Amino acid sequence: MKVALIHYHLRTGGVTRVISNQSAALTALGIDHLILSAGPAPANVPHRRIEELDYQISPDRISNSLFHLLLAACERHFGGPPDLWHLHNPTLGKSTHFPALVKDLAESQTPLILQPHDFAEDNRPSNYPRLTGDDLYPVAPQIHYAFINSRDQGLLENAGLPPTNSHLLPNAVVGEGLPKDSANSPSENLVLYPVRGIRRKNLGEVVLLAALAPAGTRFAVSLAPENEVWQDVHDHWEQFSQQRNLPVDFNVTDRIPPVEGAGADYQTWLEHASHLLTTSVAEGFGLAFLEPILKGKPLLGRDLPEITDDFHQEGIQPGRLYQNIPIPLSALDLPTLRRLLRERLLESYQQYGQSFHDDQLEEAWQTLTEGDSVDFGKLPEPFQEEIIQQALAGKADYLDDLRIWLMETLAETEPTARPEQLGSYSLQRSQADLEALYQTASSAPAGPPSWLNKEEVLKQYLSPTRFHFLRS
Repeated sequence: MKVALIHYHLRTGGVTRVISNQSAALTALGIDHLILSAGPAPANVPHRRIEELDYQISPDRISNSLFHLLLAACERHFGGPPDLWHLHNPTLGKSTHFPALVKDLAESQTPLILQPHDFAEDNRPSNYPRLTGDDLYPVAPQIHYAFINSRDQGLLENAGLPPTNSHLLPNAVVGEGLPKDSANSPSENLVLYPVRGIRRKNLGEVVLLAALAPAGTRFAVSLAPENEVWQDVHDHWEQFSQQRNLPVDFNVTDRIPPVEGAGADYQTWLEHASHLLTTSVAEGFGLAFLEPILKGKPLLGRDLPEITDDFHQEGIQPGRLYQNIPIPLSALDLPTLRRLLRERLLESYQQYGQSFHDDQLEEAWQTLTEGDSVDFGKLPEPFQEEIIQQALAGKADYLDDLRIWLMETLAETEPTARPEQLGSYSLQRSQADLEALYQTASSAPAGPPSWLNKEEVLKQYLSPTRFHFLRS
């Protein structure tokens, strides 16, 4: 079998790690393969550079269709077309040329794997206009979808994707645990949030936990955003914390050490951390829940059931997690909150070119205020600031349960799962799943594609019940 894997680029990031792992799996299986992407690639993978695959390549840079450029590269490498195409992030909407590429790949009737990691429909309105035309999600016996979580799998099936063409292909979790004889022993109650502090990572909740934690507890966020859009949010929370002398540091990696005399590199921070943290309101695969297990560190923070339910199905308890922080409606300026909700919803629907009606506002409001409270993580930043101010002023008795939970959880120093429980996310399991998927697609009878309704797919993601301020 000859396989061609396609992505925009192989720059450092989650998708690049996935592709590198898949390349290693295919090599172990003895499957001849080629990775097609723009820009440089790791030295250990078979790669052909196709600059036209990169984000927002100018139309005048492409003298032929992407499909024919890729086909020509395969001809040079394999001596003919591949037996199977594997396209990553086909509907992320980063390139105006990808919809035509998906259409050409599907209509070639060659077995095709589409592996979406992210969707333009999922709170990426600036990407969505690049998904031109209606032929975005092809369906045919030889076309199969590989999802990294069951949430997206379920949403696409709700939009009409046949379950027989729908597969769960989780990312492999690879890496080494921390050395047991490390010279850097964990510091008492040093809580590290090992992320780049973009908005959906919910930095306000880190600050709230710092305000409620037992005396002597310290919090740290690894990195600042690279994207200027989120830099202001990150910097605002840093300034807010400094002005109130809260025990939380931001952008610590390679800048400040965890303790005096230690290095400031990420590995040193990880070794010194007594606990790892997550307060994110949205994830793709959910590596943040599994890597702490691999590192032998206890995890605490916010649960995301639509992600962690996959882990529970494999018998893994990823950490000591809460699903919400209820803030009573009496503590909130409800008219202002409702007005903001309407403004953000309207803006979101307009960005996607969709009409917005008052019944959608009502549906979103009922979801937001369900049970006479609002989850702290679902509040916009100014409201989060107000709650933290109330907590610091001793006017937030409703947070006492969280304060007690935090004290008890920080006293727990053992992880809730062991590395050997991660077998379902090993390279070996990933290799077996990938081989089975390729065999399924290759053995299917070839046929011309039909297409999922583009509006139905958008409706799954652009729903009032799924609206979130920190993703708007």
